[in-house]
Amino acid sequence: MLDVKKCAVLVAAVLIFCILSSCGKAEESASEDTLVIAATTYPVFCFAEAVTEGVEGVEVKQIVTDSVSCLHDYTLTVSNMRIIAEADVIALSGAGLEDFMDDALASSQADVIDCSQNITLLPGTEEGEEYDPHIWLDPDRAAQMVENLSTRMEEIDPEHADAYRKNGEETAEAYRGLGDTLRQTLQTLSCRDLITFHNGFSYFAQAFDLNILCSIEEEEGSEASAEDINNIIGLVRQYQLSAIFCEVNGSDATAQAIARETGTSVFQLATLMSVPEDWGLEGYEDLLTHDVEVVQLALGGAQDEQ
Repeated sequence: MLDVKKCAVLVAAVLIFCILSSCGKAEESASEDTLVIAATTYPVFCFAEAVTEGVEGVEVKQIVTDSVSCLHDYTLTVSNMRIIAEADVIALSGAGLEDFMDDALASSQADVIDCSQNITLLPGTEEGEEYDPHIWLDPDRAAQMVENLSTRMEEIDPEHADAYRKNGEETAEAYRGLGDTLRQTLQTLSCRDLITFHNGFSYFAQAFDLNILCSIEEEEGSEASAEDINNIIGLVRQYQLSAIFCEVNGSDATAQAIARETGTSVFQLATLMSVPEDWGLEGYEDLLTHDVEVVQLALGGAQDEQ
């Protein structure tokens, strides 16, 4: 005898499958003329948005949108994989940052752009890390990343080559100009020495003539050792530092403990991997400017905690 309930469930399942399939085909048909660029991180997303500004039929999506300070242990989500699968172009920051994506990239048919090509890289600070991948924190290197991106987009989509070239040149010039302006902002610092609780600020320090005395990659579950803490306390006292710095999305437990011991203040910097919502900022230039202003406030004599 036919089970009516089972039959009803089967029919419903078939109907749902048909609806989803038809929706998928409709979406695919609607997006056939759209060139989808998947940018791995927020900085690369900003670069791709700038390079493609005003170009019709191009959509830029960001793959990793989580509030993270680094991608060392990042695992791709279903949502991430969907964006990668739908992309025509995948824009990487490069320098090893996206090694966790190797398998996904191997199975993708998209054109891949490595924005770090031909850029002078600093040595890595993590075990097994050949290069420090946080190259966008130097505006001059960010300008080179934009130029790499625009050059490859000219090759991939020659129909809009002139627009990509113009956008790339203007954006790169703007970033270099920003770097000059921000260096002027920091000219009168009373101290140029930093202690950071994240290893990603080497390019930032080099770009703005700052000296990193010590950097510790501190994440939840991997806090600094007692020896590290004593060494940092010694440096704070030796250099009479008024401020130490942590990454906005990382742990500040040790930094706060050292602040209590030494009377120094704790300030937050961002690696720009994601946008802190409570900052009310958007875009590469605003975020980098914010970091520089924090350094100016912290090392220019002000004692207010950021």
